[in-house]
Amino acid sequence: MDDHTVAGRMLAIIDATAELDGRASLAALTESTGIPKPTVMRVANDLAARGVLQRGPGGYRLGAKLIDLGTTAAIHHGMRDAAMPHLQELFARTGEVIVLALLCGDDVAELERVHGHNRDAIAQRQLAGGPVTDAVTTALGRCLLAHRPDLADVALSKPIRRLTAYTVTEPGRLRDQLTSVLDHGFSVEYEQTLLGWSCVGAPILGGNGKVVGGVGIIGRRSARYSPNRLTGAVSAAATGIAADWALDPGRTGSTVAPSLPTQTGRGRLTGKA
Repeated sequence: MDDHTVAGRMLAIIDATAELDGRASLAALTESTGIPKPTVMRVANDLAARGVLQRGPGGYRLGAKLIDLGTTAAIHHGMRDAAMPHLQELFARTGEVIVLALLCGDDVAELERVHGHNRDAIAQRQLAGGPVTDAVTTALGRCLLAHRPDLADVALSKPIRRLTAYTVTEPGRLRDQLTSVLDHGFSVEYEQTLLGWSCVGAPILGGNGKVVGGVGIIGRRSARYSPNRLTGAVSAAATGIAADWALDPGRTGSTVAPSLPTQTGRGRLTGKA
């Protein structure tokens, strides 16, 4: 049914393409959706140009971009379900802000956050989001970049914005900190992003050894909250999330399924400084 909205027509054409299963000619899409043929052709071609649909001899079919989005959505749901018990356990143990971040292409996305009512100030801030190359000053960002030397080179090739008096901006020191993540399996950041707040984070690795996300504990630096004393807890949580996600029967494909991190000390990062 044609609802005459741009979004509605796009979704109708995508749905019809999926239902027609490789036989989605312009005529078939027009008949299935009730949308005028010139509009079907224009919208379908626009979607194909963006990778959402793909043109073939028999007509249109779902494109790689749409499949990637579906896979990412499935990963998000599976990761959140696997992570929540570990995030809640970290919160119960520390009372601090617990953050789960996911690497989506070249971007880092905050997937979940657990905190108490006494953390309203930090809880209202966006703690993870945007290009991961802009997150080199954060513990979670360094956890992700350490395992993506291609993105680390991009991050360290441009000026680092100083957010506080403690922000590390020298590429050499930052590269050493990325190497430390590979050597020790965690990253600690003291007030480099926001005065008064520090973070300890650990990467979540996939079954192919690639980083898929990270978990962090953010709190006010005090006698009660010391990031260095929580490195074991956050690393164990990251390992537990990876293991539980790998057991998720709804996960999509072994190539993205996390496994336990088994290697450390992989040496220094090389590349642009």
